[in-house]
Amino acid sequence: MNAVRKKYVLLVDDDPVHRSLLEQYFVSASCEVSCAGSGVQALQLINTAPVDLVITDLNMPGMSGNELARFIRKLEANVKGKKCTIIGITANEEKDLKDRCIADGMDSLLIKPIDFTQINGLEIHSLPASDPMVDFGAISVYTKDAEQVRIILNTLKASLEEDIETLKEIDPGLLLRLAHRVQGAARVVGAKTLETSAKEYEEAALRNFGMQNDSYRREELVRQISKTILRIDHYLYEEQIELFQ
Repeated sequence: MNAVRKKYVLLVDDDPVHRSLLEQYFVSASCEVSCAGSGVQALQLINTAPVDLVITDLNMPGMSGNELARFIRKLEANVKGKKCTIIGITANEEKDLKDRCIADGMDSLLIKPIDFTQINGLEIHSLPASDPMVDFGAISVYTKDAEQVRIILNTLKASLEEDIETLKEIDPGLLLRLAHRVQGAARVVGAKTLETSAKEYEEAALRNFGMQNDSYRREELVRQISKTILRIDHYLYEEQIELFQ
């Protein structure tokens, strides 16, 4: 039986913070992801593997996103292969900009900071559905101070990242404690889907104390933890943007 090839996403942005957020999003969606800090680097990567989706910033030093899109379309015309989806991203809300991007070969244009629900509407498979069951307002039970909220979220993020590594272990007792702890972390950010996934994992562990063979629930828990980490990153990124506006 042939394995299904994962979707290959190329992210092009000279901003490493924004590039990292996008990378985490698509990695959590089980996509193959490559990153480029410039249009020239992106063209080099395109020649090494088939690309399904390119997300590119418009304003980059050297080669702009629009120039990159035109180059990609010329390459595709020469080899007469399958066209990839090209999405431009920009903080510029200039009138008619989207029309110019489409004329240059792009399929759409998104405005920064990216609302990840916008990406869910793109014509590419293997992207996660939006999860409305993450409510950062739940943190207000603990504090309403913005700086304390950021500290809580960064601490929570670090803990969840450690949990992903722990899920690689095979100690059933350790995994049982982890599942219980993740439920508490999920409640902090109102992540109902993650809380449910951790609860199901814990209940299954109690029924059958030998969870190392339950790969499905383990993988699902990893996915939900990864998505929650991504949403924490997105929230903190938007908060940082607001500080400088």
